Amino acid sequence: MSPTFDDYFNARFEAYTADHPNVTIKWVDMPQDAINEKLSTASASGNSPDVVNLNTSQALSMVGLDALVDLNAEATEEQKSIYIQGQWEACKTGDSIWAFPWYGTPAVLAYNTELLEKAGIEAPPSTYEEALGMAEDFYNKTGSYLFMPNAYCNMLFLDGMEIISEDLTEVTWNNDENKALLNSYKELVDKGVLPKEGWGDWTTCLQLYETEKLAMISASAVSVNRVSDEAPDVAAKTEVAKPLVGKAGLSTNPLMNVVVPKASKHVTEAIDFANYITNDESQLLFCKEVAIFPSTIQASQDEFFKSDMETLLGRATAMAAESNLYSADFTIGLTNGSNYVSNINTAGNAVITNDEDMDETFAVYEQDCKDLLEEAAGN
Repeated sequence: MSPTFDDYFNARFEAYTADHPNVTIKWVDMPQDAINEKLSTASASGNSPDVVNLNTSQALSMVGLDALVDLNAEATEEQKSIYIQGQWEACKTGDSIWAFPWYGTPAVLAYNTELLEKAGIEAPPSTYEEALGMAEDFYNKTGSYLFMPNAYCNMLFLDGMEIISEDLTEVTWNNDENKALLNSYKELVDKGVLPKEGWGDWTTCLQLYETEKLAMISASAVSVNRVSDEAPDVAAKTEVAKPLVGKAGLSTNPLMNVVVPKASKHVTEAIDFANYITNDESQLLFCKEVAIFPSTIQASQDEFFKSDMETLLGRATAMAAESNLYSADFTIGLTNGSNYVSNINTAGNAVITNDEDMDETFAVYEQDCKDLLEEAAGN
């Protein structure tokens, strides 16, 4: 983040140390992909940093090394109360929470008003279930796809379906209900009225949307604004709405987080500062510097996000701030959770794209997931 955001961070540091004269802050900026290795090495050598910025997958991998402080146990109720619930629990395993959520990129739904009007649809669907029911009629009337299905594991998460047991010891996603959900999509794919490839892939979605072969895309506010730059004629027909949600009522929101390593020599002070840099005031000021969205309840409701309703980007920003309040970073609480999720997505993709037998394919990837659980338990 340095030097781009030096002014913001230095001002925040100065404000904090003015109220905490016993604290000195040294900021070390590093490439995101190098942080985990550096943190592991530093912790082992007894020279750990006190506060670290990690994404959710990185944070959970450090949990597997028993390297982080449980903030649910160590932070005060006042410190914990400021965050949006779904985001506060992003780095949760069991009853422990290992990070303060910082900022994210909640989704909005961008849709082609002309295509929807052609299909006789007055307003876009609000749920994936509703969109699925409209997809065939929409394609028959327009020759375009209504929406792009999400990656299979995301579908399960958004619908509140079983993915893994609550105690993280059993693979539960290979069940009849989850198979039925995938089959409901496969029937429409086989009819040619839903895309067969590119599920959850942003580049594919954008290309289809900008050529008017896709009527709706789910994306961040800034990503939606790319349409204005790359396909202004399509942007002129574009409006925004709340993102599609599953039966759980959530939309996805990848997060950055702030953690406190166990090896910190100043745990109490570190927790206080981590909470400060992710509080309402700090997050709102940061959002005014860059197009991100806060993880705190009060900051998300600030009128700043509704200050420009004249442009597509401004309307998308206002809608993202609203959807932010019911968004969550999809995690399953495993230190090797990204591989677990990848197996589920690969299984779904094999059935849809390659027409592989669902029972046989799911059984293969279920075993791979069981192996991952054994691996995680051994860490």
